[in-house]
Amino acid sequence: MKKAAALCRAAALLAALSFLICCFGCARVDYHTVRLFAMGSACTLTLEGTAGEDGDATPALAPLLARTEALLSHAVPDSAIARLNGAGSVTADDRLLAALRLCEELKAKTDGRFSLSVLPITSLWNFNAEHPAPPSEDAITAALAASRDSALFFDGDTVSRTGGTLDLGAVGKGYACDVLADALRERAETGLVAVGGSFAAVGTKAGRAWRIGVRDPFSESPTATLGTLLLSDACVSTSGSYEKTFTYEGVAYHHILDPKTGRPAESDLLSVTVVCESGTLSDALSTACFLVGANAAFSLAAEYGALLVAVKTDGTLLVSESLREDFSPARGWEAVYR
Repeated sequence: MKKAAALCRAAALLAALSFLICCFGCARVDYHTVRLFAMGSACTLTLEGTAGEDGDATPALAPLLARTEALLSHAVPDSAIARLNGAGSVTADDRLLAALRLCEELKAKTDGRFSLSVLPITSLWNFNAEHPAPPSEDAITAALAASRDSALFFDGDTVSRTGGTLDLGAVGKGYACDVLADALRERAETGLVAVGGSFAAVGTKAGRAWRIGVRDPFSESPTATLGTLLLSDACVSTSGSYEKTFTYEGVAYHHILDPKTGRPAESDLLSVTVVCESGTLSDALSTACFLVGANAAFSLAAEYGALLVAVKTDGTLLVSESLREDFSPARGWEAVYR
């Protein structure tokens, strides 16, 4: 009996030692954060490993972000979008073609409230000016005329346009998140990339979901949140009328413009956050949902399998039912799930 008991104790000790060896043998994944400025916005890359050491993805991702901006920006003379705006057609890769097709589809679904063919309109509104002011009525009328009957046409790998020239501000940041996220997946690494108000969570952080704060649109502090989202292998984008604003002669103006009026959109929403698998889709949908308003936003998002966190102008917080387990409202906020 004593021999058997001793053998049992030895086996238990061996099992405990094996457990400890396994635990201490597991490599802990560390992360570092790199801050950049691209696409007119602050960007952050939270990546595996230590900055500057072998395996740091920053030397690969930072130039990739710059190349993506050079592809999409209408202000870069040789970008794909600048060439499409100038020559009326351009050859594009599958990713860009898919993004343009998606945006043209959303244009149809929103009765033209969402559109990329808005450069004649957006170029009138300089929210970054030292003393911004609204454009004249004549200028808006001319811009609307230039954008009228705009459309994109696809033939193989070629896209052509009629009507207004393109501004990809409503989709470019999410597009960039997709590009960077795919680069991380190719390296078999996890991470969190943020380009302006768009995020892509690749995998998990040390086995746990990434935590993303949703900004409180009523607060002047950029760090104040109305709640927290848990994300893994998902993307999220937010559009809000609080992001870029100015007041002129007592009237407030925001940067989300309605292509049908040429002016800041009148919506019963202050902000819309979209959660889905694609950064491009989340970015485009966040703007489209803001433009169509609360009643139509949830049904539009559902068509694409996307989920919403939306704040109405009266302070109501609307959240997709499927986010109940992954969204935690901040103190003082009560979510209405639908």
